[in-house]
Amino acid sequence: MNCTENSAANRTGHGRLIVLALIVVTVFSVAPITSTLRAAAACEELSIHSLGLQRCVVGGGQPEIDAGNVVRYSSLSNNNVSWLAGHRSSHGSTFNSLTNIKIGAEATYRGITYRVEDYQLVNRFEPGNVADWTNSATPLLVLQTSEANGNVHVWRAVPTAPTAPTVPPAPPVFTDKGPDRPGP
Repeated sequence: MNCTENSAANRTGHGRLIVLALIVVTVFSVAPITSTLRAAAACEELSIHSLGLQRCVVGGGQPEIDAGNVVRYSSLSNNNVSWLAGHRSSHGSTFNSLTNIKIGAEATYRGITYRVEDYQLVNRFEPGNVADWTNSATPLLVLQTSEANGNVHVWRAVPTAPTAPTVPPAPPVFTDKGPDRPGP
């Protein structure tokens, strides 16, 4: 069919091209997106520079730990004590480097810098004096991760003394440019 025949065919309706449109509709739930955004907004960062560790901390208990999070364990935390726990070798291993932390290392959480002062390896069913750490009258950061045979590694950190930057006083400013006063 040449151009003349093609034009004639289009006018008479013969030889029309049929176009089939395929529309794909994707349906998704906004629930995972909403919960992810909510979790990001509620994130309180834990930072341990000596380990190169930065983690978002969420509130909760064992289900949140098993989901691979660092968790501010609600049943062990209070206004003064932030008890943070995470798995070392399973469930995302979010605290896998924590066993390398040294006494004297610093950790920052909720805008407070803490210094690690104590470490104990305890049986989680018989925690001994570590359980007393939940009754602290002063701010305390406790870091916990798992070990084999029902044991847990536990570190206690206390706030470092706040240091205020030393700022020299500003030099006086003279606005009167008289002969006896220097001006800017």
